[in-house]
Amino acid sequence: MKKFVLVSALSLVAATPAMASKARVQALQKAEFLKDSQTVFENPAHVNSLGKYLTLEMGGSTNTSAPKAEGGLFTDEFGANMGVYVGHLSPIQQSLRAGAPASEGQNNPVEVFYAKDGWGASVALSNSDDKPNKTKEQYLAARFGIDRDGMEFAGTVEAIAVTENATDKTTGAPYVTLNFEQEMGTNYFFSKLNWGAGKYEAAAGDTDVKDIGAEVGILSRKIKNVYYGASLSYAKREIGKDITAMNLPIFAGVEAELNSWAVVRASVSQSFLLSSTQDKNQAASGDETVTNKNDTTVAAGIGLKYNNFALDGVVAGSTTGQINGNDVLTQASITYNF
Repeated sequence: MKKFVLVSALSLVAATPAMASKARVQALQKAEFLKDSQTVFENPAHVNSLGKYLTLEMGGSTNTSAPKAEGGLFTDEFGANMGVYVGHLSPIQQSLRAGAPASEGQNNPVEVFYAKDGWGASVALSNSDDKPNKTKEQYLAARFGIDRDGMEFAGTVEAIAVTENATDKTTGAPYVTLNFEQEMGTNYFFSKLNWGAGKYEAAAGDTDVKDIGAEVGILSRKIKNVYYGASLSYAKREIGKDITAMNLPIFAGVEAELNSWAVVRASVSQSFLLSSTQDKNQAASGDETVTNKNDTTVAAGIGLKYNNFALDGVVAGSTTGQINGNDVLTQASITYNF
């Protein structure tokens, strides 16, 4: 569990990244300027920019699947842009609950979106009760966002997040995430802040959990089809003792049409100089600081378009250097624009 908690701390700020389809976000690391079918979970005002579409993310059917199946339908109703999305799990709650092995993940979450005139809002909820296995799970969150004249502001409040079994209880709320982005010509400034508190209640004793994280960054799109930049993030999870992480990644990526029906995308990122992690819960000397651990990551993906359909996939071989037929179009998603 300690290893997982350390990984969770490293991902605190990145828990709600600007995303497109899952495949596209994997291929385009740190592309904070994206507006696509997954960015609505950071800023629901993006629904106004996406038109009418049906999106399907392929994956497993259980709440522990990675990737997990999910999807939604968005259209215009009642003078606004509206949508219903099913199956999307809160990455923050996944992180917090996985730190307590007895926790139950979200089951059949549903999120309803309403957006118009440069703003958007959504409400997400899940509620399950498995009496034979004596497990319960409840979740309620609200989002609000603005996207106008090159400026974005968005916030998410996870107000209720509780999972129980016969002996243990895990609470992951309240949890607040705030995001701000400003477009400045071909440059983008972005910042993120998250704060939250929770608790693990077990027969062996209770443990309070406190999270705080912040990130600031800038990227440029001065070169056609190419973006590059850097960001600085800090995260701390208090679970018994502090787990801290500081990261200064530099990154670059490209997304360009290969022809009228195909687009290729790829990116590279690596921490630089200031990067460090420390888990004070570990025994000596495991509780000492680790600096500049190698994390160079290259990712690649392909998007195929035909009429109103788009099929996105990850080139899994980008992480091994070897590509064969089984490595193309993994982590796939289908979007139909109508």
